[in-house]
Amino acid sequence: MRTLSKIQTTLVAMIIMVILPFTGYAGEGKIQIGQTAATTFPITISQSGSYILTSNLTVATDVDCIVIAADNVTLDLNGFALVGPGSGTGTGYGIRALDRNNITVQNGTVRDFGGLGISIDTTLHGGVKNNRLNDLKAFSNGYAGIQGDGATITNCSASMNSTGISGSQGTIINCTANYNSSYGFNIYYSTLTNCTAIGNSDGMSGNENSLINCTASENSDDGFYGFYLSITNCTAKDNDADGFNILHSTTTNCTAYSNGTNGFKVEHSTLTNCTASYNSIFGFEVSSSIVTNCTAYGNDDTGIFPTESRIEGNNVRNNGAYGINAYNASSNNYIIKNSASGNPTNNFRNGGTNNYMPICGVSTSDNCNYSF
Repeated sequence: MRTLSKIQTTLVAMIIMVILPFTGYAGEGKIQIGQTAATTFPITISQSGSYILTSNLTVATDVDCIVIAADNVTLDLNGFALVGPGSGTGTGYGIRALDRNNITVQNGTVRDFGGLGISIDTTLHGGVKNNRLNDLKAFSNGYAGIQGDGATITNCSASMNSTGISGSQGTIINCTANYNSSYGFNIYYSTLTNCTAIGNSDGMSGNENSLINCTASENSDDGFYGFYLSITNCTAKDNDADGFNILHSTTTNCTAYSNGTNGFKVEHSTLTNCTASYNSIFGFEVSSSIVTNCTAYGNDDTGIFPTESRIEGNNVRNNGAYGINAYNASSNNYIIKNSASGNPTNNFRNGGTNNYMPICGVSTSDNCNYSF
C-alpha cells in the first residue's frame, strides 16, 4: 500500500506539471512559474492555490501573459516583471481574471502590454469580492495599468498608461497614479485613502466615492472630478483647470491652491472648513450649495462667487477683485456672518435685492457680514 501511495502521488504531480507550464514547486506549497524555451502564452491558472514567479515573463506577441481561471488563487510575482511586446494599440493583458473571487496578486511589475496591465474584472454587478492587489507597479500599458473590481488595492503605482488605476466597489490605499495620458484614478463606488495623482489629464475622477487624505497635483485638467463624493482632508494644487469640480458632494477640511481656473467649482454640494488660495479665477464658484467656515485668499479674481447658495461664517481676504461677489440680482443667495478684508474692488458685492447679504454698520442684523 505504501508503494501504491507513492506512485499515485508522483502521477498526480506529473499530471499537474504537464497540464500547466510551471517549473515545479516552491517552499510552503507554492507552485513555481518560470519562463523556459517551451513556454507558450497565455499561461492559464485553472486550479486554486498559491503560485510564485521564478523569472521574468516576456511576451513577444499581442496575447495575454497570465490568465487566472479559478477562484482562491494567490499569485506572487516575487519581484519579477511581466513584460509585453509594447503598449501600442494591442489587446493583450499582463494578468487577467474575470468574475473570480479571492484573488491575490502581489509584489512585482507589469509593463508594456497593449491592453490592461492587471485586470481583476467582473461582468456581474457585485459579483467579484475579496480580491487583493498589493505592492505592484504597472507602467506603459495601452489602457489601464491596474483595474480592480471588488478589490483592495494597496501600495500600488501606475504610471504612463492611458488610465492609471480604475475599478469599482473597492478599497484603494497608499497608491499613486502619475503621468498617465487620461485619468490618474477612474474609480466608482469605492474608498480611496492616502492616494496621489500627479501629471495626468484628470487626477481623480469617478462617482459615489469616499476620498480621504488624497492629493491631486499638476494634472492638465481637474484635480478631483465627480458626483456624489465624500471628500475629506484632500488637496488639489497646480492643476491646469479646477482643483475640485464636483456635484452633489460633501467636502470637508480640503485645500485648493494655485489651480488654473477655480479652487472649488461645486454644485448642489456642501463645503466645510475648506481653503482656496492663489487660484487663477475664483477661490469658490458655487451653485445651489452651502459653504461654511471656509477661507479664500489671494485668488486672482474673487474669493467666493455664489449662485443660489448659503454662504456662512467664511473669511475672504486679499483676493484680486471681490471678496464675495453675489453679482446676480435673481440668484437668491443667503450670505451671513462672513468677514472680508483687503479685496480691492469690493469686499461684498450685492447684485440685487434677491440676495440676503446684510453688512455690519449698515444693518443691525445679528447675521451681518463684517467688512474691514
